[in-house]
Amino acid sequence: MTACDGEKNIFSSVQLPTGQFRVDLPDVEQGNNRSYMFTIKEVNRLKLSNLEDYLYGTISSIPRDILHGMDLVIKENPSRNRITVGRSFYSKTYRKEDDLGYGIAAYRGFQQSLKPTFQGLALIIEFLKQNVWGFRGVDVMNLMPQVSRALEGLEVHVTHCRTKQKYTVLRLTKEITHDLDFPFEDVEAQAPPRRIRVVDYFRERYGIEILHQHIPCLDLGKHGKINYATMEFCILVEGQIYPKEKLDNNVAKLLKTISLAPPNERKHTITEMVQANHGPFGDVTENFKMGVINKNMTAVDGRVVGAQT
Repeated sequence: MTACDGEKNIFSSVQLPTGQFRVDLPDVEQGNNRSYMFTIKEVNRLKLSNLEDYLYGTISSIPRDILHGMDLVIKENPSRNRITVGRSFYSKTYRKEDDLGYGIAAYRGFQQSLKPTFQGLALIIEFLKQNVWGFRGVDVMNLMPQVSRALEGLEVHVTHCRTKQKYTVLRLTKEITHDLDFPFEDVEAQAPPRRIRVVDYFRERYGIEILHQHIPCLDLGKHGKINYATMEFCILVEGQIYPKEKLDNNVAKLLKTISLAPPNERKHTITEMVQANHGPFGDVTENFKMGVINKNMTAVDGRVVGAQT
């Protein structure tokens, strides 16, 4: 599969043949074939590792050539299978209730664009927008109690260093990142202890600049140890259990409604989950042979079937 920008550039995940090639295309009007010569030459090889380094914060320059190529790649499939209007993609079918009459119908579609961002900040900021009423993205200090209540106790990964360790947000720092410092002892350099600003520490240790210096840091320390991390270098751990007591009344009522689904809807949901590719019937043959059967499971016709839902 290749992705083309509609002009001269083709992007591919594998090396394409280079040189001159001849292609014959039928001429419908003349009733014969017409021959064309075209040339393929390699212009550039994009190093995706540069994008990874940017996301981890080890380089500050945006790899725009990679983002341009990836933007075309993610648009290739919808452009082939949907109606393209400018930057928007619309389904080729519409529902009966969307028929407006007079040959007019409302089509449902979407726009997509690839934009560089420190995903940790974007993700946490978006999370706060959904959980803190009135939060607009930069007014952390004005809504400290609400922001702290939303973030404290959540687990995060850090992106400024390569680790899969999970950290729990203990609290937000009282100072903004620009003014925050901590005692630092460089054991490797055998230098005397000193106080260092968080901004300077990230610059010296990881070679990265903190962009959002006027918001607090997350305090990830435990057992009395100091461990400050900026929001832009943290991402929320997937699959966390969100405490029900933190939900507002409207969301809590919605959750209750979803939980008390009628029998026919519950049956349909269970059937879908059981028969899905990633469900119990997806790939259980090998587990059955190995005897990996839960005490709440029953073996039926060589398949492991749940006895409770």
